[in-house]
Amino acid sequence: MIKKTLYDHILSDEIKTDKAISKLQAEKLFTYFKDHPLFRWQDANNDCEDRANAICILLDKGKIQNGKGWVFSGYVFKKIGFLKNLWKYHVAALLPVKEGDETNYYIIDPATSGKLLIIEEWAANVTDNPHSYHLIE
Repeated sequence: MIKKTLYDHILSDEIKTDKAISKLQAEKLFTYFKDHPLFRWQDANNDCEDRANAICILLDKGKIQNGKGWVFSGYVFKKIGFLKNLWKYHVAALLPVKEGDETNYYIIDPATSGKLLIIEEWAANVTDNPHSYHLIE
């Protein structure tokens, strides 16, 4: 099976995970932002940077560790691969979530999914034709 998206560890930042939240807490945050009237999730073709920034600012105010997940079309790296909606890139807020002994990175992006997704699933979900490249900032 061909992977739709590849992780770019060179461009990725390390996100602090010492205060990672639980999956239940992450799901509650997803629902909170999904239902909040401030965000225009139905307008998936605009404002991804503003939505990601606003969510991260609110998470910072609540002292919840966060970052951003980015996915780029292959075009950005002068390679093949396209995102849905003919996007060159897409960005969304990211949460470190403790699951057993592991920390997984989940994306808050109701514009592209009705549920919380691990970054790899989210990046694959917005990739139309392999390969895209995703990273953590």
